[in-house]
Amino acid sequence: MSEVATHVSALERSDEEWNSRALAVLPGGVSRSLAAVFPLIPRIISGSGFMVTVETGRSWIDFNNNFTSLIHGHAHQPTVDAAVQAIRTGACFGATTQIEIEYSEYLVSRIGWTEQIRFSNSGTEAVMVAMRLARGVTGRNLIVLQSPAYHGGADAALPSVGESLMNGVAHSARLETVTIPVGNKEALQYIMDSRGSEIAGIVLDLMPERAGGNPLDRSYVDLARQLTTQHGAKLIVDEVVSFRQFVRGMAVDYFHIEPDIMVIGKIIGGGFAVGAVVGRTEIMSAFDPREEKPVFHGGTFSGNPVTMAAGGATMRYFEQSDISRLNDLSDEFRSLLRPRLQPLGVDILGTGSLSKMVNLSPKPGAGWQRDIFRALIDREILTTPSLRFALSTPMDIGIIIESVDRIADGVRAVVNN
Repeated sequence: MSEVATHVSALERSDEEWNSRALAVLPGGVSRSLAAVFPLIPRIISGSGFMVTVETGRSWIDFNNNFTSLIHGHAHQPTVDAAVQAIRTGACFGATTQIEIEYSEYLVSRIGWTEQIRFSNSGTEAVMVAMRLARGVTGRNLIVLQSPAYHGGADAALPSVGESLMNGVAHSARLETVTIPVGNKEALQYIMDSRGSEIAGIVLDLMPERAGGNPLDRSYVDLARQLTTQHGAKLIVDEVVSFRQFVRGMAVDYFHIEPDIMVIGKIIGGGFAVGAVVGRTEIMSAFDPREEKPVFHGGTFSGNPVTMAAGGATMRYFEQSDISRLNDLSDEFRSLLRPRLQPLGVDILGTGSLSKMVNLSPKPGAGWQRDIFRALIDREILTTPSLRFALSTPMDIGIIIESVDRIADGVRAVVNN
């Protein structure tokens, strides 16, 4: 056996060993349900820029970017330096820090219409707290969700996904929410007309991946804004994902509306766990413990200095010129890939720096996403199992052209199989 063959064989044995170890201690071999792909793929051991290296020694082009959260890819040096400095001076404290105030000022100023912010430890937590805030300030209980859309893993938000993820979710969560089809103006009008006095808020993902990844229709968003104002409910915009698309967020810069409550996360943490709820003082003051009956929000690591430092460094290197360049590069990505995919019965949708592969076949089959995901892994392209592509700032047109060739080849192999 050659030296190369011996090396490959050893790597394969090592991969199988890690599979066994992972399955023994982690249910399904993973810590996140949305990251589960079977058979298990190799574990990542390091990342730099838009590349990750896995335990088999191969390197992949990363379009996953930890589910869209790494806007500068991996090991962005200013972010690393800021995080390391913060760790050296104390990773977390049981009191507010100056860097938390400074980063809050930056984000509030950047978004523009907002006045105050509350940090949390994840987008899931931030959405959950935003719903609680809407209930607290309106004195009502009912939340309207559009479906299909994903707003994190809390019981209160999972009804928007559908039955597939509802095992173990409290029955009361179904009673506290109403789901309507994504973008259906008639359903939205009906629920607000019939139950408007009960509704605390409407939650919108302005670019729901589970509905194809395109932005919502402008007239639908305008109607949601109009009806919430009319009935005294709160418009909650979930921009945990879409905040990367525009300087101030998609609500203001794309739809030209101001929500009552905005939820952000992912890229604002610089690779560390984060979420945040933002809004005007008249609403956010309900969190103020000095109020007679404040809306409670805890979180041991909320606003910790490492996340604040890393997030601040990340966002200060992602201003308008950076966003425009990345969005233009993503437009080029879609324009190059679409004519290669459409003859195969597949398309690539999206806006800004996010894209989503969709099947045009009337009967796509349950396993098509999984098969394409694995075909792309074989061609050293990492995306999400749902085939969402998130670009990062280290990418350029050269890597896009190379990636388009690999992606098209992978899809062709699956379709022609």
